[in-house]
Amino acid sequence: MRAMNGSHMNYSRAAIERDFRRIISKQLGRDAAISPGGALLTGLGLDFLGLLELTVAAEDHFGVRINSRGFSGAYTLDVCIMLLERLVAGREHEISEPVMAEGAD
Repeated sequence: MRAMNGSHMNYSRAAIERDFRRIISKQLGRDAAISPGGALLTGLGLDFLGLLELTVAAEDHFGVRINSRGFSGAYTLDVCIMLLERLVAGREHEISEPVMAEGAD
């Protein structure tokens, strides 16, 4: 994932989570009860195309660039929000391996 030049907006973590939840609900076509640390994105019924569409929607909304791995099905909601938070803050972050939430095995 990389932040696009000149697109660093001032989002709080709460605002990123709220907006990302809305993006997910829009992709699903329904409201989704998502637990922050437990629900894997693929557990919501998103297939590869759905994850790709979610990635593009997040890029467009937050003004960031997410590499081709996008939001791997291994990510929890918390990890996706953490990555978006880093990108929005302007700190570059490349995904080389799936990132697990702290304390996850």
